[in-house]
Formats: sequence, structure tokens, C-alpha cells
Amino acid sequence: MELCDAQFEGRGMSRLQTTLAAVVGAAVFLPTLLTPWPVYGDEAAAQRQLRSTGLTKVRGHWICHDEVALRRQLESLPQAERRFYSAREEVRAMLAAYDDYQEQLKQLQEAIEQIRHRIAQNNINPLRRQKLESQVRRHLGTVGNIQTKIRVDLNGLDEGSPLTEATVRLADTRRGLAMVLLAIDRHKRRMRDRYTELEQDTEIIQALGAAGSRGRLGPAESYETQERRRIDRLSKAVFSSRMPIYRRGNRYRLSVIVGDQTPATFSYLANQTQTLIPASLVQSAGIELDEEIPPITLLLADSKRKIPVHKVIIPRLRIGKYVLENIPALALGPEGEDLGAILGRDALAEYRVELDPRRLEFHMTPIE
Repeated sequence: MELCDAQFEGRGMSRLQTTLAAVVGAAVFLPTLLTPWPVYGDEAAAQRQLRSTGLTKVRGHWICHDEVALRRQLESLPQAERRFYSAREEVRAMLAAYDDYQEQLKQLQEAIEQIRHRIAQNNINPLRRQKLESQVRRHLGTVGNIQTKIRVDLNGLDEGSPLTEATVRLADTRRGLAMVLLAIDRHKRRMRDRYTELEQDTEIIQALGAAGSRGRLGPAESYETQERRRIDRLSKAVFSSRMPIYRRGNRYRLSVIVGDQTPATFSYLANQTQTLIPASLVQSAGIELDEEIPPITLLLADSKRKIPVHKVIIPRLRIGKYVLENIPALALGPEGEDLGAILGRDALAEYRVELDPRRLEFHMTPIE
């Protein structure tokens, strides 16, 4: 006994102090140890608990909302792909026809010049001259017909032409496919984060155990390799430095994505420095606008109109393969809704922009 007392006293604590410390420790930790986990009376109660947290049972797995959304986007991918490629082939066929017409015009012009050169010779037979002049007239008639087809059917500068309408479809389907691809990537990332969170939730783990022998936490499939090649191929096709454009009035129109989730169409004017966005786009894209700050007045030089505007920042604007960030813009008041969205030169200050009206393309490259 004395040895024990000496040992306790040698550590600076008496037996009484040690006993009291043990009692206090038990009082602190015992309630934590005795706190019960939820007890589910039956399988149905456990399943209700899982559904209340946003999980859905698919093929023996309880999957989160983002995996449900991911599966939906993957199901829509083939149709979006078909629409895009169909529209692209339509435009390519029309442009190929345009190139073919140009080649025919070139050959006809050369033939006309050769015939006229022969007609200009003094020693030509009068009957032969008449035949050659008749050939020139036929060639000129063919030239006129081809030029009419180019002007009416294919002219990309004619906003009502079939080529322009086909380009509009291409821009829309390309952007639609891009939206699907971005949604797939977004839901994959969110899904991984959500399952990491759920795996640490003891209530969820217990509910899974009580929800039936076949109930497991998702993902239901391996999405990292699923459709990987297809997605990579499609991403290269739609996220490129060349984008389709078309004309409306005196403006070139370009399809973009605001914040990776909101589709929009901007006009590009070479003489416009500031970026303008209508109130409807500000609202749909969730762009922050402090209405407590008084608006400033925008004076339109061409019409002398005065429109109230607010200064805003567009967090992300995707144009093809490039993502512009934190773009200063002017949010138009309701009076300026008819102006639409306009992409200013200032937003593209770090890029070289080329317009190719004949090929209906907008080309961006970073300035080195």
C-alpha cells in the first residue's frame, strides 16, 4: 500500500485525486458514447430516410440527384450529337456548292475570254463569228444563272437565304451539344463530392444497412470511362476557335454560353467597344446587379437615344474553346431591350478576331 501511495505521490497526484479525475472523465465522455444512432423499425422507414435526403434507388443503388441528372444528360447526348452533325453537314454541303459554283464561274469566264479573243481576229469567217458570238451569249446566260443561285440560295450575307438559316441551325445545335457536354462534366464533379460527403454520414450508412440487402450507395455505374472517347471527340468539335456566325440586319450574330449554363446570342460590332446585355439576360444568367446604385445614361450615337444602364460584371462567358472571365458590361434597362446583347471589343482585347463572311465563321486566337 505504501508503495502504491508513493507511486501516485511520485507523479504528483494522490489516490483521491486520481479517483476524482476518473469520475469527471466518465461524466464527460459517457453521454457521447451512449448517444444512440437512429434506429429504423423496418426497411420501409430506412428507405424513407434515404429518399428524404435526395437519394433515388436505381438498379440496387441509392444514387444522388447529380447522378440522376448525369444519367439524363448522357441519355440526351446521342440526339444532340445527331442534330449537330446533321446541321454541320448541311452547311458544309451548301458551302461546297458555293465553291463549285465559283469554280464554274471561273471556267466560264476563261472560256468567254478565249472566244472573244478569237472573235477579235480579222480573218475569221462571218459564219464562224456568229457561232462564236452565240457561244458567248450562252456562256453569259449560264453565268447569270449561277450568280442568281449564289445570290438567292447561298449568299451568307443575305439574312433570309437558305445558307443563313442553315447556319442558324448549326449555331443552335452546336451550342445545345456544348450545353450537354458542360452539364455532364458539371454533374460528374458534383456527384463525386456528394458521395464523399454521404460516405461520412453515419445516419446514411445505417439507413443503407437497414434498407435491404441489395441497397448500396451510388454511383450505380463507372462514368469516368463511359463515353469518354465520344465526349472527347465531341468536345473538340464544339469547343474550337472557329464558330459559326450569321447576319441579322447590319450585325453578325454569335452563339455563346454565359456561366456555362445560360445560352445566349451576342451581336459582334467591330466599332463597339463596350459589352451590352439586356435586362432579360441579366436575370436569366443570375448576374449580380446592385439596383441601389443609381444608373448612368448611355447615349446611342446613331439614334440619339438615351438609355439608363448599370455597370455589371459577367463572371464567365464561353465563346467556343475560350472562356472570358470577369467581363465589364453595361446592363441595359427595359428601354434598351431591343438592342440585345452586344459583345464589345474591350472584352476581346486579348484575342485576335477574324470574320469570314463567305465561310460564315468567327475565328478567335489569343494574342501572343
